[in-house]
Amino acid sequence: MSTLPAVVRSRAASSRLRDHVRRPVIYGAVVQAVALLAFVGFASGMRPAVFVVGMAGPAVAAVLTAPDAGWVDAPLAGVLGGCVYLLSFLTYAAAVSAQFEFVAATWVFAGYVATAITQAIMLLPAFVFFGLFVGGGVGYAKTVWRRRSGT
Repeated sequence: MSTLPAVVRSRAASSRLRDHVRRPVIYGAVVQAVALLAFVGFASGMRPAVFVVGMAGPAVAAVLTAPDAGWVDAPLAGVLGGCVYLLSFLTYAAAVSAQFEFVAATWVFAGYVATAITQAIMLLPAFVFFGLFVGGGVGYAKTVWRRRSGT
């Protein structure tokens, strides 16, 4: 068995997902999920503005974290918040489909699952992509602000 070079085996540079899930990410994910649920609930369906609403969580995570970690925390908060939203959507789907007979309930739930899958395909990559820009932009602004204020 061959050994890996020390650079590859380095424990000092290892990065795990749990290392990045800190309070700013959790707060951003909760804000993200609540904002998405409120938007979809009150707007009676999906609209293109859901992408703007979906930036609330990454923005919160980027503001609450260190300037150099915003580009990691913001997309992570967006994805985690989006996943919580989708799980809440499927819980709602289960509650709605439980009101029907067996065969009809299966078809109703299948419709909600198809909607959740299409939303996941559409929203989660967008939250990562836009979260990188939001996190990087907020981190850059925080760095510039600290340089100018001298703190």
